[in-house]
Amino acid sequence: MASTAFAQLVDVVTGLNFPYGLALDGNDLYISQVNADKISKIDISLTNPPIVDVVTGLSKPGALFLDGDELYFSEITADRVRKMNITQPYAYNSGNRNTENYCAIKSGEYPLFYRLGYFGIVLRRPKFAQPQPGTTIGGL
Repeated sequence: MASTAFAQLVDVVTGLNFPYGLALDGNDLYISQVNADKISKIDISLTNPPIVDVVTGLSKPGALFLDGDELYFSEITADRVRKMNITQPYAYNSGNRNTENYCAIKSGEYPLFYRLGYFGIVLRRPKFAQPQPGTTIGGL
């Protein structure tokens, strides 16, 4: 009889509040916490990594996408996608509106955002000329 091997599951971090989006930058794993309205990070090289809040006061952060030092993220109930430079501390509050879930994938020079909604997937490519710090992409 053949033996069946199963992958062993290992907890990397616990104590999160509805972890959803993940983005890895070296040993830093960024995690959106939907019900805590924040994005946190951990150092995955540590056995019991502390959870460090990166940005708080968000509107249900969902998908994360890292492009160099720019962390793009959706705010599910604010109908927008934002970005921040992860090398600079940053925090803000945002409003609430119902919307669908935004995700991002790398496609060419700029990220391609897609919205996974009730009626399928809608693809959007924002037109960037010279993005300025704190640029908000809304109304997708």
